[in-house]
This record gives sequence, structure tokens and C-alpha cells, in this order.
Amino acid sequence: MAETSPIPIICGPTGSGKTAAALELAGRFPYEIVNADSRQIIRHLEIGTAKPTAEERSRAVFHLLDLIEPGEAYSAVRYVTDATRVIKDIIKRGNRPLIVGGTGLYLRALSEGIVQIESDDMTIRERLEAEMTSVGSEPLWERLNQIDPLEAAKVHPNNKVRIIRALEIYQLTGKTKSELMASGGYQSSGFQFTYYCLQPERGLLYRGIEARVDQMIEN
Repeated sequence: MAETSPIPIICGPTGSGKTAAALELAGRFPYEIVNADSRQIIRHLEIGTAKPTAEERSRAVFHLLDLIEPGEAYSAVRYVTDATRVIKDIIKRGNRPLIVGGTGLYLRALSEGIVQIESDDMTIRERLEAEMTSVGSEPLWERLNQIDPLEAAKVHPNNKVRIIRALEIYQLTGKTKSELMASGGYQSSGFQFTYYCLQPERGLLYRGIEARVDQMIEN
């Protein structure tokens, strides 16, 4: 598998069947599963995290499970570093990485890259989100276009998350996202990804979650 080949990402809500789908693929093709769930990274948290069971782990190679202790800090920047290392190693050995998880921040950081900022001020994001709710996305996109036209050209005016993040970066650092990318302050995995999102019918999803919780408690 060439490094330029798109790497599949299986995402979706808890109980949507991500692990089952990944195991099915790993049973047919040389996939190794790379976790992208922030809770499954934490050791000792078995109940409530839908962490793969011992039986499931025996059927495929899993990575980035049980990395840290409860309460230990772990950032999206660190996730990109760890996942990139694992992906490169999997490809080097001739196998295929398969990203599986439901933590949107990790998935966006891995597939789109992330600006390395020492500390965030949540009040800035909260103000931008409130303004977005009040006036809509178009005025904020126009502001972004004035501040950082290169980034604005990449972002659809309706993409609220990316618009807010780009404006937040500028307010936090005094530099545009494009400037940080050019200066090396932007971390990216360097790979291309394709998303496959599982969205089962809501009633079926809830029944599956209930059955899983019962099983976890019994075990």
C-alpha cells in the first residue's frame, strides 16, 4: 500500500458497529486497527467506553489503546504524533492502517492537521460560537476572508467549525492559520483519508447500546 493511498476512517456514534465493521475488514484484508476514541486511550476504563474485548483483540491487531492513566493529560497534537508514528510503522510492514473511532477532535486533527497552540482560551471560542448562532456563518466567513484569504478559500461559508477555529487561532496567536502552517506551527499526519460514517436507525442504535451495557455489567 503506497503512502499516498487514502486511509479509511470508520466513524459514527457509540454502538453504531464501528468495531464489528473493522474486525470484518481485518479478517479479510491485512488491516491493523488504529483507535481514535479518546476514552479508549485511557487504561482501566472498560465499562462505558466500548473498548474492544480480549476476544476481539485476539482477532486483529489494535493500536493506541490503554495509553495513559486516568487523569493524565493527552492532547489532539499528541494524538496526531502517536497515530502518525503507528500508521508509518504499519505501512512499513506492508499492512494497511484502519482508523476507527468517534472522537471528532482527534479525527479532524489527524485528517486535516492541527495548529500547535500552548494554551486555549475557551472564552474566545464561546464568544465566536455565540456570534455564529446570532448572525450566522456568512458574516464570520467574510471576516475570515479579510484576515486570512488563503484559509477562507479552502473553507465553505457554511462550515461553522472550521471558520470558528480559524478565527480563534488568529485571536489566540495574532497570526493567521496560513501563517502558522507556513512557519511550521501546524502539525499534520501527511496522509490522505476517506471517511466511512456508520449511522444506524436511532431505535436500533439505542437497543444496541442497552444490550452492550448489560453485557459489560454481566462480565
